[in-house]
Amino acid sequence: MGKLELKTKLWIITPEGAEENIQADMPEQEMHSVWRVRKRKGSTDCVGEISFIPPVQRGTLEMQYRLLDDNVSAEDFAQAVGVVVSWGLQQKDVYKIRVMKSPGDDLAEKIFTNLKFAKKTKGEQEYYDQEKPATAWMSIYMCFGLSIGLALGNSFDNNAIGMCLGMSIGMLVGLLLDQREKKYRKEVTGK
Repeated sequence: MGKLELKTKLWIITPEGAEENIQADMPEQEMHSVWRVRKRKGSTDCVGEISFIPPVQRGTLEMQYRLLDDNVSAEDFAQAVGVVVSWGLQQKDVYKIRVMKSPGDDLAEKIFTNLKFAKKTKGEQEYYDQEKPATAWMSIYMCFGLSIGLALGNSFDNNAIGMCLGMSIGMLVGLLLDQREKKYRKEVTGK
């Protein structure tokens, strides 16, 4: 249980309202419970709700929201939604967050375009999607390999060989990690 503290005027609180930090490995039932959004310190007034709809289907987790207080700006509520979306995309087997748009919902346009969700249409139904970015370990491990290779090459008075070997090994490790993630993502999402 826990809260997410924002740098705006709002807090996001899990249903029990515990005052702990949110962990990335929260139990699944908490992921699918309603998260209350309230005004910052000292207020118990619920200004909105955000929830995920179980189960995760082919890597897509559906989210719904409700703004209860008209005095809260769409930008502040968008930041609250953004924090929960970021947390949701960190969960196991979640590669996409989808929000279905209700007819006549003008707030959705303000919130989800602000959060850089892609607006899509399926038949008559409009919805917004945000995908988890693909991993990019290759460049990181290439730099690690380059650094280690230069250090080893320097100790043997041959920087060129150490640099080439370290960079090649680092690139290989990074590419293998990226391919593993890509393969697992394809298994989960079917794409």
